[in-house]
Amino acid sequence: MGWISEHIQDAGYGGFLAFLLLSGCQAAEELPRPLTKADYLIGKDWALASVQVDPGFERGPDIITDLLPYYEACRRDNSWRFEATGQFCFDEGTSRCTAYDPQRIAGHWALTTDERKLVLTVHDDNVVLNLGAVTSQRLQLLSTLREDGEVYTVTETYLPR
Repeated sequence: MGWISEHIQDAGYGGFLAFLLLSGCQAAEELPRPLTKADYLIGKDWALASVQVDPGFERGPDIITDLLPYYEACRRDNSWRFEATGQFCFDEGTSRCTAYDPQRIAGHWALTTDERKLVLTVHDDNVVLNLGAVTSQRLQLLSTLREDGEVYTVTETYLPR
């Protein structure tokens, strides 16, 4: 008998300690890794669903917070697609704002380490977009707008098609 078995038996804990030792040596089950924002972005066609501004714009007696009705139809039918390969495609949809706009723009995408910004690269040009909520059912892109000394936050929300 080996030294460990002799001492386990001498201590009277043989069966219990042997069970603990043997079960402790079994391969631990791997826990699934938590999903990242990148996981949620990949493999979907993201279509514009709403555009909100905060604070709202004062237009006469009205406060306008929903900007989507003011977007041209050629901007409302655009979509994004992000692939696991790091490539993305921006599609102009069925209507284009100008005839010479390309139907599709393709490039590479990445998230910053903190997953707060989406970096798009087309040719040698980078565009950095601020991310809001990103889930399997919602993608939010945030931007700021300055008008008459006021700073507005614009939230574009995209849903998967």
